[in-house]
Amino acid sequence: MKRYGPKIISFGHVDQDHDFVRHSALGAREEIEARIHWVAYPENRRITYHWLSPSGTLYNEESVQFAEWITSVARLPAPRPLEAGNWRLTVFDDGRPLISRSFRVLKEAQNPGLEP
Repeated sequence: MKRYGPKIISFGHVDQDHDFVRHSALGAREEIEARIHWVAYPENRRITYHWLSPSGTLYNEESVQFAEWITSVARLPAPRPLEAGNWRLTVFDDGRPLISRSFRVLKEAQNPGLEP
């Protein structure tokens, strides 16, 4: 039986060449986005992204994950500069958490840690 849904979350930003660059830590003024890789659903699904700040503020974003899509992009909808510390993204389907992952925001963007 196929297990549909998100499997991998990567955090980063889009560079000047429009390429997605993964980072384990990002600067407080960066436009942060998550790339989510899925085992495609056979039908469209309404997905909710919960972005939780270090102080507990929750930013929600809703989207449709279209049937057969294997990648989605979620952009952090919080105002800049971002709160420094550990943030968490949780992906929900119909109120049920599917996957969750953390990333770190640095107060200053000094050489953020590029993921391999």
